[in-house]
Amino acid sequence: MLLVKEMHGGRCLNKMIKKINQNSVEDIIKLHKKAIFPLWDKLGRKYSVEGIRDFVLEVFQKGEVFGLVDKKGLEGVIGVEIESNTLEIGFLLVNPKNQGKGYGKELMNFVENQYAKQVSKAQLDVLIKNPAVGFYERLGYKIIRINNKKQKYIMEKKL
Repeated sequence: MLLVKEMHGGRCLNKMIKKINQNSVEDIIKLHKKAIFPLWDKLGRKYSVEGIRDFVLEVFQKGEVFGLVDKKGLEGVIGVEIESNTLEIGFLLVNPKNQGKGYGKELMNFVENQYAKQVSKAQLDVLIKNPAVGFYERLGYKIIRINNKKQKYIMEKKL
């Protein structure tokens, strides 16, 4: 668990990053609906709530999920797995109201630091047209492959 204090407008906002369990699946799906579904709609990407639920549950089974919680509740979440000396970022979601405020960066830094002694690199895939590509590049991720069939970049960072 990591307690993060942030000054905003002269007052201190407490946020906490903690490991969360499968009881939070519905909260994660709500966050997914807010953060990702509008982008997928714009890109014409097909999805289903059941498919997202299955994917999130799979990450819980194979890896770990951490949530960024503030006074409003779950405002960000990241799901990770370790595969072949690589930290696989399965998903990163931040409430759109808090995007651009460093929540995603805090979650990414947290898991990278948490697993840096166990793995040598972190990897993720992201839709080519997703504006988050620039976010990941600013964090040091580089495009190493393109999956044309799924229209995704495979990005990697040495830890």
